[in-house]
Amino acid sequence: MVERALGLDQTYYETQCPDVCPIVKGQVYANTSQITSRLTVDAQIVQSGTAEKVGLFLQSISYFVATFIVGFILNARLTGILIVAVIPSMALVVITGTTLLNKFSKRASESTTTAASIAEGAIRAVQVVQAFDAFDALTADHQNNLKEAMESGVRKSISSAVLLASVFFIA
Repeated sequence: MVERALGLDQTYYETQCPDVCPIVKGQVYANTSQITSRLTVDAQIVQSGTAEKVGLFLQSISYFVATFIVGFILNARLTGILIVAVIPSMALVVITGTTLLNKFSKRASESTTTAASIAEGAIRAVQVVQAFDAFDALTADHQNNLKEAMESGVRKSISSAVLLASVFFIA
């Protein structure tokens, strides 16, 4: 997205952006402030998603290695059985669960974004909406997208609960 936005000539922004800005990932932006705000939001999402998780990942790996070292020192046979039985089943549950969580999270996010863009467009062009009596159609579209986002959020919550319960059951 950044490459596409920054690759355009400055004259394009000066002549075209008051009406229509470049198409980035299939979306048309009405002005350059929307591009910069979108880039800022995307960068913050990436930063918040990775900042805490790297430390937790390193901590978990060190606990995992230390636990198995102690386990092999105390009882090698039982630790070997745990490695063969627990690790593959735990990996299967975690991979399946995170795939479902990502799928439902993406659906909810897309539906929420669509609903927000419908509301924003209707508010910006309220005179056109009133002139063509499109209030009911836009409201129905907005509500359908919010309902879809809520359903995806509920499914995500259920998947998260099942994932957590499965991890505790296996452990």
